[in-house]
Amino acid sequence: MSVDTETNTSLVRNKDQVRISWSNSGLVQLVKNEVATADIGTLLVAHGEILMPTGDRQSTRTVGRLLAPQEQAVETKEVQLSDGSTRTAYLLPVQVL
Repeated sequence: MSVDTETNTSLVRNKDQVRISWSNSGLVQLVKNEVATADIGTLLVAHGEILMPTGDRQSTRTVGRLLAPQEQAVETKEVQLSDGSTRTAYLLPVQVL
């Protein structure tokens, strides 16, 4: 039985992508492109003045949990993120954790 030791491992996660890379006799990458969903129960993190879905397990950055689906939003608001992009915020009830 032989055991290969992985070296130079990295994990990148953001709201649009999960990428795992490692070197084990050559570079190997696993990339999953999937936008974080905003379903009931989705964990949320603060991003400036808004809360964004993470799709993650609860962490030290988790601030709330979504209590209603996006379709139930009565009001929306255009917000500009720190990276200069503009997004539509859906005003929905959340449970603060």
